[in-house]
Amino acid sequence: MNEISHAFSTPNIFYFLAVLAVALFIILTLRGIKKPELKEGDDEKENFYNERLASIFGDAAIIRRVTIILLIGFILFYFFYFQVRGTIIEGHVREWMNLLVRWAHVVVGIMWIGASFYFIFLENSLNRTKNLRDEIAGDLWAVHGGGFYFVEKYKLAPDKIPKNLHWFKYEAYFTWITGFALLWIVYYMNASVTMVNPDVLDIEPGHAVIFGIASLILSWFVYDLLCKSTIAKNKIVFSIIGFAILTLFSWVLSQVLSPRAAYIHVGALLGTIMAGNVFWVIIPAQKAMVA
Repeated sequence: MNEISHAFSTPNIFYFLAVLAVALFIILTLRGIKKPELKEGDDEKENFYNERLASIFGDAAIIRRVTIILLIGFILFYFFYFQVRGTIIEGHVREWMNLLVRWAHVVVGIMWIGASFYFIFLENSLNRTKNLRDEIAGDLWAVHGGGFYFVEKYKLAPDKIPKNLHWFKYEAYFTWITGFALLWIVYYMNASVTMVNPDVLDIEPGHAVIFGIASLILSWFVYDLLCKSTIAKNKIVFSIIGFAILTLFSWVLSQVLSPRAAYIHVGALLGTIMAGNVFWVIIPAQKAMVA
């Protein structure tokens, strides 16, 4: 009974409700996205695009299911953890959590950044002048791992978009998910030690956690508003203001959290902005382009 009551105590209940709120937000956001029905007709091209559209919107159902599974797993683990809390098993559980999530974060992070660097190389190395069809913007021959590869970039889009179209998005999503999970394991689960420094500001651990999560959410909305403003039209001004805002965030974090926690939250808010850009801006624009 002590473990159960501790699981629902403050600030532990704040941690639980925060994750629950994020999961419910994702589920409700995607709830209205339904898979469109395929039309029957003689127009092969129309049916083909309807099929692609159905596949794209089917991703929302996949994300909903994954979110629900992760939420159930989190709830079960939450109560399991508080059953072993204070026992000799707790140290082993937390250490394995730290190792597994940390390595997962490193691996998916390498995949995300690696894909980004590959496309930068690809874009800069395209042949844009010789033996190109009218609809092709550039191409590249490459050899790797005992095989030859030929890549073409279209100026707009091919007449028929292939059904098996690969999307570079899950690398970003899972980098953020594992990063936030690692932030939770290392900092939020032991906030009294890792996030609070009385020499900086003597606050409750639960309040420090809420402040850290709020800084991540606020950073995305500030960045999004900045991108949608007229300031974004001037790259130099945008960069200067963006750097100034980041400096302000860093200073405020350093006035509330411990130095170590403030430092990692600056990195976390940059990662949140990058992953949010993929989820809310880049992928929706690409889906509209494909549809």
